[in-house]
Amino acid sequence: AGPAVLAILALGSSLNIPALRVTRPSAAEVDEFVRRQGSKGFNSRAQGHVVNYLHTGERPAGLQLCERSAVVGRGQQAYDRARNALANGELISGVPWATICLGGKPAEAPDLATVVQCYRSVWCLNPCRVTYAALGTTHSTVAYATLNGHLLEGEEAFDLRMALDGRVHVRVASLSKGSGVLGTLATPFIAPIRRAFLAAAAQSFVSREVAAQRLILGEEIA
Repeated sequence: AGPAVLAILALGSSLNIPALRVTRPSAAEVDEFVRRQGSKGFNSRAQGHVVNYLHTGERPAGLQLCERSAVVGRGQQAYDRARNALANGELISGVPWATICLGGKPAEAPDLATVVQCYRSVWCLNPCRVTYAALGTTHSTVAYATLNGHLLEGEEAFDLRMALDGRVHVRVASLSKGSGVLGTLATPFIAPIRRAFLAAAAQSFVSREVAAQRLILGEEIA
């Protein structure tokens, strides 16, 4: 009976059941979810791979790459606005089916949760932790990795750069694979959601800058 019990326990652990909700979780529920994940460990050894990929273009075997990019705006002020959003943990906004909730600023309170509605049905809360945060005058990056309880294992990063021509680029990259039996089986269904999530995150920076420019223009006209 001993080996059979161990096999069942191993299977249960590998299934890695995610936190699901039928309705969108409230801000208080998400805050509590983030607060309670402080004791969770990383579910992979992939920390650092996504930042290395952004810097060198190299990526490890076994992890799937997904990335989206956009031109946010032009000039130092546009970059500063985007960097401030990054520094304050405003990684995605104005998206009705997805958000990223941090316990504080990325450099100060590293735990966070991505909250995503899957195929217009259930909501999934995914535990993550910031692994890298560097904020500069022309280049800034924030990266986070998955924790136990996430269907994927790997990292995502938000990379912000101002090019020599003044254009401000945002790049959102993910290197991951399915976590455990359930995550591996669910990967084909997660992949389209991940692509849409990264695209929406990149577009959030563009939308914020467009709104800022409209506000500036309105003030100048007034």
